[in-house]
Amino acid sequence: MPGGGIESYHHYPSIKSRHYLGQGFTQRQPTRCTPALYAHYWTPGEAKLAQYDGSRVDLQIKKIGLAGNDDSVDVSRFEAGIDKRIAAAISIGGWGDGERKFRNQHPGPEKWKKFTDMLEAGKKHRQETGEELMVPRWDIVPIPEHLRKNVNPDAHMEFPAETAQSMMDFKADEVVGNIAPRPLLLLHSANDSVTPTEQSVEMFKRAGKPTELHLLADIDHFPFTDEGSQFVAILKGWLDNNFPATIT
Repeated sequence: MPGGGIESYHHYPSIKSRHYLGQGFTQRQPTRCTPALYAHYWTPGEAKLAQYDGSRVDLQIKKIGLAGNDDSVDVSRFEAGIDKRIAAAISIGGWGDGERKFRNQHPGPEKWKKFTDMLEAGKKHRQETGEELMVPRWDIVPIPEHLRKNVNPDAHMEFPAETAQSMMDFKADEVVGNIAPRPLLLLHSANDSVTPTEQSVEMFKRAGKPTELHLLADIDHFPFTDEGSQFVAILKGWLDNNFPATIT
């Protein structure tokens, strides 16, 4: 899971945490991380879990879940919505409608025009040169200065404009209702400075039962920066209830 906290799931071997394709945490081509492509591309480890034949006593094939935070979570939730083999999903600071998310992240006519002009410039550059146009990370998803210290120091700082366009087009909201009756956990900062809180609220409205939504006032977008927070307690409680770890 980009941004840390992956160790939080190690006590729950049936939970598969999400690495976002191309952000430097996989062997895929750097920065080429379109959500639509990633939703239909399972990493080798995930494919083995989904097709697992049950020969290992320490894994329960019917209790494999996907979890992710930030950009990786929308893909995890999308996969759970289209693949019945996924037993549960955890969404941490996720989003379900790309255009609505970006309109909140680039508010006002001037900022919105700058963002959409960047997308158009990317398309024009591709048409004229056959190559992708690289754009600054913060021009896609603005992160306040005081929170940027939480971004992985090895993270890529430029992405193709096509990545931003793919995020704009991505709508996990359309399939989140398909996850039920499998459990879904939605966790979000109550006042998220990066991904609008309303994204998780809207997903909760669209999801079926059983779905839990927790809005937390003591974090701002990066939940794993405080391992002692209420966030960790909620996450552990949900995992213990839905994916109890047993000692054999």
